[in-house]
Amino acid sequence: MSLRIAMLLAHDALNAATAPHAIIGGMALSVLGYPRATNDVDFLVHSDFRDAAEKQMRSRGFQLEFSSDEVAQWNGESPIDFLYANREASRDMLKRAVQNSRPEILLGIPVLDASDIIGLKIQAYINNPRRLLQDLADIQKLIETNQIDWQRVQAYAEAFNEWERIKALRAN
Repeated sequence: MSLRIAMLLAHDALNAATAPHAIIGGMALSVLGYPRATNDVDFLVHSDFRDAAEKQMRSRGFQLEFSSDEVAQWNGESPIDFLYANREASRDMLKRAVQNSRPEILLGIPVLDASDIIGLKIQAYINNPRRLLQDLADIQKLIETNQIDWQRVQAYAEAFNEWERIKALRAN
């Protein structure tokens, strides 16, 4: 199964579960003007719809490889990851998700805006420092290619004591 087909099957499963969701990660970067290779598809999914989403994913042949309160990792022939929106801030991200401007890539699947993706990237490298260089490069490209809500990004960055680093990227 190609990554694109797996993405469409997961989107279909999330729609069937009526779960608010949006693309994040490498696929979102492609829509936001920064094509980058990726080997999985990442979704932000409203956590209140978790059980229905998992049932729908299984019905489409995906196997749950790992699950926690925060994430679910699915495997079919291509990996799909769900980051669950458990908190108000991540649920607000879903409310701001938009139909992408590159339907040839995501075929109408909502995508988070660049400012929210930056917030998730900051959290990702804080949680896993091995991601630092790639996530900073992604943030730099998002800054260069998108309109950014700097107040929102500053709030995300300050939550992790990262505003000085992000501000330096903005200045470049």
